[in-house]
Amino acid sequence: MARILALLPDPAAAERLRAAVAVNRARASLGELTFASAWGDLLRQARAHPPDLVVFDPDAAVDGVEGFGQLRADQPAVALLPYGRFDGGRARVLLRLSLVGVRDVVIRGRDDEPDAIRDRVARSLSRRVVDTVCERVSDLFPAPLRPLLQYLLENACTPLDPARAARSQYCHPKTLRARLRQAGLPSLNRLIVWTRLFYAAHLLAGTGRSAEQVARVLGYPSAAALRAQVQRYARTHVRELRGPRGLELLLERFRARCPADRSSAAEPALEG
Repeated sequence: MARILALLPDPAAAERLRAAVAVNRARASLGELTFASAWGDLLRQARAHPPDLVVFDPDAAVDGVEGFGQLRADQPAVALLPYGRFDGGRARVLLRLSLVGVRDVVIRGRDDEPDAIRDRVARSLSRRVVDTVCERVSDLFPAPLRPLLQYLLENACTPLDPARAARSQYCHPKTLRARLRQAGLPSLNRLIVWTRLFYAAHLLAGTGRSAEQVARVLGYPSAAALRAQVQRYARTHVRELRGPRGLELLLERFRARCPADRSSAAEPALEG
């Protein structure tokens, strides 16, 4: 599961975030949510257990917005989602937030119903790896199939199967498989695996997590299962994905293997 660390002094905001992240009958949890009591506590927790996402009130940091910029500099893979008030003169903080890499905010009292927060949290968790992967390989996908690539990446940490992926594209799984074959792309099952591996490379390179921890985030039964898929699909080892070029290496292997998949109509079973 993804790790979400929050610093929200306002009790109502904290409760809405809890409701947004929590599991219920209709949906899985977005991740493991932990609250920090103060700015210093947030830094200590972030160093001890690197988060995937920090949800914060911009007024809560000792050094203001710049403090969260330093957190991003120390942990490049962490996503930042501000949750506070931005009315009147305080709207100027939005410009400063954009300078530290923030691309979305939750406005307290206006667009912070749990479902709205949940959507922003999900987008924030996946946005950086989605942007990188789409920039590097979207040219392989015809325009009608690019939303599928984005959907698979955004949901890499949740249980996915061909039926659910096809529903997201408003078609039957057989129709989606046919479109992928016609485009010369890997099968739907293989694409699901590849997008999970892209996210694994992102986590291994940017959060300092072990292979065991990354496997748990992505729902693999073990680190061995993750290693086996990296070896089978990318012909490399998990340790090669830890460096700053780990994701780039995986993307190169994906591009190289796409032509090999063009003549394969068989659907391998999902692993892991």
